[in-house]
Amino acid sequence: MGVVSIQSTVSCDGCGTHFKVDHDPAYKPPAGWSLFDVAEDAVRGGYVLGSSLFDGSCSVQNGSMLCIPCTRAADRAAAPGGRQE
Repeated sequence: MGVVSIQSTVSCDGCGTHFKVDHDPAYKPPAGWSLFDVAEDAVRGGYVLGSSLFDGSCSVQNGSMLCIPCTRAADRAAAPGGRQE
């Protein structure tokens, strides 16, 4: 029997909300990567389990793993003339 699903529950570095990201069971990380590195890479991929792609995406920005709302706020703040709510 093969592995069907691998998930990580991540705590947002912006607000502390927990969200889940999925991992491809066939993914082979580079040598020397920890499970934390693999989870961070999945967050960088942007898809949050249980959400629609239309809801937005999670991200890694300035070394912080961010949920969808915190990613939106960081993106707005980084935009020219943007502000963070």
